[in-house]
Amino acid sequence: MRLHIESCKASGHTVIGYCHQHGLAPSKFYYWQKRLQDADVSSGFLQIPDHTTHNATASIHFPNGVSISFAGNVSIDVLKELACCI
Repeated sequence: MRLHIESCKASGHTVIGYCHQHGLAPSKFYYWQKRLQDADVSSGFLQIPDHTTHNATASIHFPNGVSISFAGNVSIDVLKELACCI
């Protein structure tokens, strides 16, 4: 569906016209456009400042069973940023 969304933008046609030409339901087109747009935004990278503590270890354990462990140069700021993203 991502290809249809990109093709529609490049074509210059309206969404309704593009969907009609390609046998797509406009409601599904809009659904996937929103879903893929939200996915693109949430999958961006974070720039994390370099405030490290040398020769340290750290682990974060979440209630859902996910664990993150670090050894060596560990930054409390990095841990905070990662914890907010999960």
